Amino acid sequence: MAFNVWWFWLTGDIEKSPGKGYGIGKTLSLLEGTFGVWIYNQKNAHIYIARSGSTVYADFLNNEFSSLKEQNFVPLEEGLLYFLTPEGITSVGKFKTNSPFF
Repeated sequence: MAFNVWWFWLTGDIEKSPGKGYGIGKTLSLLEGTFGVWIYNQKNAHIYIARSGSTVYADFLNNEFSSLKEQNFVPLEEGLLYFLTPEGITSVGKFKTNSPFF
C-alpha cells in the first residue's frame, strides 16, 4: 500500500457505531485548512480516509490510497468520509469543509 498521507491516531472513543464513522465526520468538520488524513482506530483496527482541499487518491477495489496519483487510482471526493472494508473502500459519511483557500 502507498501511505503518503498525513496520519494521526484516534485516542478517544469517537467511533460509536463501528464502520459508520459516527463522530469522526463531526470532528473533521471542526478542522480548518487543507488536509488529507487516514485515521486508525487502534481499538478495532478500523481505518478511515478523508480529505479537504488536498489530494488523496484511492484504488477502491484493492484498499490502497495515496496522496500521489498511482495507476488505477481515482481522486477521493472532498468532504466525504471513507471506510476501508474487506470488499474495498466505501463512503460512510460527510463532513463540512472549512478551507479558506477555496
